[in-house]
Amino acid sequence: MCLEHIKKNLDLDRIEVIVVDNGSNDNSLAYLRSIHWIKLIERSPSISEHPVAAHGNGLDAALAEVSTPLMLVIHSDTLIHSADLITTLESEICSANVVAVGCVDQVHRPIYRKVARKIKQLYRPKRAKNRGVYLKSHCCLYNAD
Repeated sequence: MCLEHIKKNLDLDRIEVIVVDNGSNDNSLAYLRSIHWIKLIERSPSISEHPVAAHGNGLDAALAEVSTPLMLVIHSDTLIHSADLITTLESEICSANVVAVGCVDQVHRPIYRKVARKIKQLYRPKRAKNRGVYLKSHCCLYNAD
């Protein structure tokens, strides 16, 4: 659905779509190989590679292929409904002279996910306060330069 929304709502003549498969163990890789308008990067993370490291290494692999000044990163469960999103993010990153703009949290998290997060926070070691706000790669536009 993510790729369908990209194709439907963005001008494929103006963008390059790079998809990183981080070692899928289902039939999604065969599907991705059949899509001719994307550039597919196939990664095979080692068993010992932590999921956070695998995610970061996937982003690094994509960034190595980017030849444009800007790189939009989204997860496969992020759906783009309008090109206005890209225009808004682009104007923000250019006007603010920053490295990245995007989401700091998921917008529509179901109530059971909110409750589960609160419960997990009770059992996690306490983190330092004021540790900063971090952008999530659910939807983030980076200055690739």
